[in-house]
Amino acid sequence: MRFVHRIVSLFACLILLWMGATGAVVESIDLVKLVRHAPETDLTMQSINDHKFGNNDYAAVTRQDFGAAPLPAGFDYPRAFETLSGALQHAEPGWRPDFVEVRMANGRPIGQAGKVTLEPFALSVAAAVDLASGAPATPVALPSPFPPPFSIRQFIMELHRLWISHDTPGGWFELGTGILLWVLIVTGLVIYFRLLGLRGSLRQLRAWFWAGGDWWRVLHRWISVVAAVVLIVVAGTGTYLGFETAWHGLQPPRRSGAAAPLSAPQITAMARATAAILQRDAPTTPVRVVRLRVYAGMGQGVVLTGEPRMRQLVYDLATGKPQSLNAPGYPASGFPFGMQAHETMRRIHSGELFGAPAVFLTDLAGISLAFLSVSGVVVYVSMWSRRARAGRRDLIW
Repeated sequence: MRFVHRIVSLFACLILLWMGATGAVVESIDLVKLVRHAPETDLTMQSINDHKFGNNDYAAVTRQDFGAAPLPAGFDYPRAFETLSGALQHAEPGWRPDFVEVRMANGRPIGQAGKVTLEPFALSVAAAVDLASGAPATPVALPSPFPPPFSIRQFIMELHRLWISHDTPGGWFELGTGILLWVLIVTGLVIYFRLLGLRGSLRQLRAWFWAGGDWWRVLHRWISVVAAVVLIVVAGTGTYLGFETAWHGLQPPRRSGAAAPLSAPQITAMARATAAILQRDAPTTPVRVVRLRVYAGMGQGVVLTGEPRMRQLVYDLATGKPQSLNAPGYPASGFPFGMQAHETMRRIHSGELFGAPAVFLTDLAGISLAFLSVSGVVVYVSMWSRRARAGRRDLIW
């Protein structure tokens, strides 16, 4: 165990120092933003939310939505969509949009309709209507939220993940680094508990922490034990994400949900169903946007809430049930356990799923990993120097 721990740490110290240091910087940035309750219009918050709402044609969130005003309380959604549908048919009879939505623009509720382009993915608004007067309105552009705009956080995150060319070979680096870290955690804990057992046989030496050796060795031992639990979580989730990302890179290009054009009767029926679901599930929740669409053959009502941390609620209008990022019938995501599992694991890895306290712990884990990489090298060099003075100059022993 000691030999394996030493040889793996010798060859992995630089990459683990890189992952620990860059990960700690990202977590520190996240922690500051979360503690200060930064608005989601903040570029760092948009980086944190990257792919949280799904990929490409699934996500209804656009960059405009993070700062959008909520619709008025008690808003009449069925009537709004009927007004929009009637205006569309009046302007261009027979035209069928891929999606319709209602939102606020310049202090007034408007309805929009448009088409979905798949290669490359884009939402184009073809018509907008002032819902109070039925007159044409200035449309609100719907730019995709990803990739997120440039921010220091996004830049360092891509360095952390070694995304030299998207997920290839970055995913393989993540997977390899996770495996190396697991080897070091397991061998290090085995060595520690064997030493603890040997010391425990002597009554006067029974203690979880002891100060044998120089202070680099002492701190390396103490910090590794204290940080072990959090490092196990970070290593486990990071290895899982590396595996999924590497797997994703081997899959054929992801298929889209291929939107289907909506007829006027469909829009009316879907609007009524969505309004009923909102009344049932979120009667007092502020709403920024309600969008109607067909995704993967499923008629959906999509709601973007007006809460400080926006939620995307997606409902199957045939059943009234909420949908996850990988409901049955959706196109294959390229991840072995689906998009929802991947995104949930990503948020556990960063700690963001559990809020600022968990982000603080993952920040400490990154700092600990960086320190252990440095202290491990210092201990190794110190041991090698003593051996070299005795004429034993082998790099590995």
